[in-house]
Amino acid sequence: MVPAGGKDPAVAGPCVLPAGSVTAPALRGLSRFAQRRGIPAGREYLLDYDVIEAFCVAGLAGRASSTRGTYRSALYRLAETANGPPGQRPTPFAGARAPAPYSPAERAELAAVPAAQRDAARCSSALALVVSGIGAGLRPGELVALRGKDVTRHGRQVTVQAGGPGGRVVPVTADYAGRAWELARRAGSDFVFRPGRAGPRL
Repeated sequence: MVPAGGKDPAVAGPCVLPAGSVTAPALRGLSRFAQRRGIPAGREYLLDYDVIEAFCVAGLAGRASSTRGTYRSALYRLAETANGPPGQRPTPFAGARAPAPYSPAERAELAAVPAAQRDAARCSSALALVVSGIGAGLRPGELVALRGKDVTRHGRQVTVQAGGPGGRVVPVTADYAGRAWELARRAGSDFVFRPGRAGPRL
């Protein structure tokens, strides 16, 4: 319970912030959340990353994603000062509803683009763009950095090591797995996207 003076015990000392700071309401909410769950009021407990995550995910379940993300960022800044950097990636909050997937007609239209290119290098690059985008959902930076050796196959399953050795492993959908493997095989240790010399700019 918050004392009559208006300050949570867990927010005392270095955690007291000026009025109007987003960190102040975030700390008050975190303190109430921790108190309801029997978490000790000490700063080392309150600013534990797991407690902050539980508060942002469960304690703010009815709040907008932007609010939850803002509160978490403010609390993580305090926690880093007290406990060092977090050891794991926080729970993602959706910023917006994902767009609808491509329709079969749109996918067919995109798949026809590589065949319309003027030379083999352009055709290969266009095909890599379609296969990695629709087939694996790679980000632009991941596609540009992708090399043939980053694509592996186990039976019919083809996967992509996106973002280098420390990145994520992404499966390629069955419809695009064969083409992804063929592109990778031709590229070898070179880049899959624009593996050959591009033609002159128009």
